[in-house]
Amino acid sequence: MVLGIFSKVSSAEIAISNLLEAEFAPSSLSLLTKDPNLSKKIADTSGELSSYNLVTLPTKLITLGVEKKKALLFSDRLKKGDVLLSVSGDARTEKIAAEMLTDHGAEEVTTI
Repeated sequence: MVLGIFSKVSSAEIAISNLLEAEFAPSSLSLLTKDPNLSKKIADTSGELSSYNLVTLPTKLITLGVEKKKALLFSDRLKKGDVLLSVSGDARTEKIAAEMLTDHGAEEVTTI
């Protein structure tokens, strides 16, 4: 899984659009914002993290192998209005996804 945080919703939207054009399935993507309704407006994703919220997300990320400090950073950034995008796949597709997230301005890009 690859995680990246975007400070601009528009950048996350472009990244998602490009991932979908590159034939990443919506079920491999999770988009999280502090407002679940906004997440659904931006993109219809159903990836592994889609059902988590600001309270439960840090624990899930730590369970997946993210360092506690970074999991809390992601949660704090979401609370401030940033957007978290995750992409699941095999090693090859996750490498491509990480490059695409970085190219579209994602910060704290992390592969777990």
